[in-house]
Amino acid sequence: MGNHYRTLVVPDVGPEEAEELAGRGLGWLVAAGIVRAERVRDCVFFAEYGHLPGPGWARAVADPRRGSGGGVAVHAGRTVFHGCPFFCAHAVCPHCEARTRFFDDEGEAVEGAFDSFAASIGVWQRTGTATAACDTCGRATELTAWTWDQNFFAFAHLGFAFWDWPALAPDFLADFASALGGHRFVQVRGNL
Repeated sequence: MGNHYRTLVVPDVGPEEAEELAGRGLGWLVAAGIVRAERVRDCVFFAEYGHLPGPGWARAVADPRRGSGGGVAVHAGRTVFHGCPFFCAHAVCPHCEARTRFFDDEGEAVEGAFDSFAASIGVWQRTGTATAACDTCGRATELTAWTWDQNFFAFAHLGFAFWDWPALAPDFLADFASALGGHRFVQVRGNL
């Protein structure tokens, strides 16, 4: 079995507050014993450092019998968080709720369906703002307002990636959100 991750993305945090909330979130995780304070190498992917599970890690997971998993990486700064491997079946327009399908019923890519979204994602990564137009209603809308199949994409300035952890407990998620001032999470999951 390969590695997997669950990233708690905080989509409503702007760039000006991401670093402060990253520190607050990490401080809360450390104080709760969920992770250790020491930054270590090679316990996460896609980040130079992470934090190993702490003595209270079991409070964060739904089923502690599955083990604590690997490290936790804190990502502060403009990031396109995404699942893996790529199989985002569709995006939903925030206006008309039409689905733009990226794959057909046989799992084959719909030619050109993702092209404009890919371009918009690149613009968002560079600038922090981008729109995507709906093929059905024609309205161009901020990319962050679209809903993605299985939360495949999230565009934000803050995320906490839990590598190889089992499912996170609802009570932990609620407590962590409260520690971050009530900000909501979008959970992006993936496998390598």
